[in-house]
Amino acid sequence: TTGLEPKKNSIGSIGALDFSNPSYQFYEECRIWDGAEISQQALEINGFREELRNPDKQSLETIIKKFIEWADEIEDKTPAGENPSFDRDFLIDSIGRYNIQYRIFHKTIDLHSLAYANHLKRGIIPPTKNGRTDKSGIR
Repeated sequence: TTGLEPKKNSIGSIGALDFSNPSYQFYEECRIWDGAEISQQALEINGFREELRNPDKQSLETIIKKFIEWADEIEDKTPAGENPSFDRDFLIDSIGRYNIQYRIFHKTIDLHSLAYANHLKRGIIPPTKNGRTDKSGIR
């Protein structure tokens, strides 16, 4: 994304895989929606530059529709990942922006929480840094 707020920032690419069949993958890049703000910090994280505004790139609406078509083939569509609620919120906003009829589920599977719980179950205290879980130490 180009920042942290779905109403101000845009998706620049979508990458996903089916956890039940990891070889079934999706990845597409796009042009951000007109007027979307771009955070310099976001660019440092995602590696994109001003190509996000390239009119020759496919639109965000196009990749949202491609993603939905891809996702329709998956039995369990529950979003999962390191921060799935972030991704889900951007998808919901983008689907609404283009009046696409598709329902993204609100429940998510947060892999960090699963790894944290697994550490505790094994009697391992998860490492912290600056008063928060140090995710680089959670595996």
